[in-house]
Formats: sequence, structure tokens, C-alpha cells
Amino acid sequence: MQREIKFRVWSKTLKAMFWFDLMWGNHHAMGGGWIGAVPWGEERKYCPSNIMALDPDECEFMQFTTLHDCHGKEIWEGDKLQYKMDSAGEYVKQVEFKDGSFGFYQHTDYFRNFSDVDLSKYQVIGNIWEE
Repeated sequence: MQREIKFRVWSKTLKAMFWFDLMWGNHHAMGGGWIGAVPWGEERKYCPSNIMALDPDECEFMQFTTLHDCHGKEIWEGDKLQYKMDSAGEYVKQVEFKDGSFGFYQHTDYFRNFSDVDLSKYQVIGNIWEE
């Protein structure tokens, strides 16, 4: 099975999410120290009319976990996942990457790896950057 590796980036300066691909940068055309990114709502491919140069020091990078929530939505590092329990209410957890795997902190000191989680009971409700 082939794993889909893709990234997104949050621009702290522009307060917006972008697609990011390691191949889009071009330090010869715009000078060193920038990354090429495409606005999140647009098709995830490079074309000269939609690429933007972003300062990597002003960005937060996130990786796709290759997993999907109960509605088929992609789960990304930095996403907020909601789990509704029948009688005990609901809770929200932040997707993180730790020790080579994605998951979330179940409690302050216990990291729960996604291999232990039934994601059909979780829903992406946003991310830590866009409120």
C-alpha cells in the first residue's frame, strides 16, 4: 500500500492555510529563504498564477496523517478531533506527532497513538490555527 505524503502550512503573517509541496520552492527566482505555497481552497497543484512565496520563519508546517475521520475528512497534524460519548458528554483532542506516530494526549501525560483509536467515532471540527 502506498502512503500519501502531503503537507499544509499556516501563515502566521497572513493568518491563512496553504498547500505546501517541497518541490514548489524556487530560490533562484525569488531569492533564498522562502517556500512556495498555494492557497488552501484552490486545487493542490503548482501553477504560476496561484503560487505564493512565504517566509518559512512565519509558518507552521503540518503533515497529513493519512487517516480520515467518521465523515471521510482528512486528519492533519494540528487538527481538533471531537469524540461524543453516549452518557459522559464529549471531549476535544488535538492531533500531534510524537515519537514517530500521530495521536493525541488522552491525559496530560499519556499519549494515545492512532493505532489504538477507532477513528470512526471521531470528527474533525477544526484546527488549532483557524478558530
